[in-house]
Amino acid sequence: ANSVNTGTLNTNSITTTSAGGNILLGTSVNDGGGFNVLIGKECGENNIGNSNVAIGDDSLNENTAGAKNVCIGAGSGLKIDDGGGTAGDGDENICIGFQSGDNLTTGRGNVFIGQGNFGSATGDNQLVIAAGDAAVTWINGDSNGNVLIGRASAVSTNKDPLVEIDGYISFDGFIERAGTGGSDNGGNVMN
Repeated sequence: ANSVNTGTLNTNSITTTSAGGNILLGTSVNDGGGFNVLIGKECGENNIGNSNVAIGDDSLNENTAGAKNVCIGAGSGLKIDDGGGTAGDGDENICIGFQSGDNLTTGRGNVFIGQGNFGSATGDNQLVIAAGDAAVTWINGDSNGNVLIGRASAVSTNKDPLVEIDGYISFDGFIERAGTGGSDNGGNVMN
């Protein structure tokens, strides 16, 4: 037998699964997928995906076929791939913190650190770093590689910025513009 499923002392302490390679600790965890580590009450309860790591009560709870996810914290990644979507839906997400990314469903390749929700439940390649109580979001990133610091949405501009900062910037050193040509280059140190 390649899987170990440990519940309370009043139930069977060791069971096996045909999928194999699972480490399951807690009550109502699902051994339908393969090569998963699921630790916590109802952690991965509906999981049939492979190569997931979920630690914390209800983490990755509604996952059906999502694979290669890492969810650490109670309720983290709660709804990832909750409808048995198409292949690749709900794969390769990282959610760290209490209820982090708990609104994410079919998104892929997302990273959430802290408590709260992604801007899009179905978006791919999003980044959110937020306060533990979801009251403050420090950094947002989108699938185009844009990074927002201290703001929730990008400012409309024709310059295609990769980094937007709302607030004051303090630094010790120099900032130079590395562009070549273009009417806005003009020898400015900052533009």
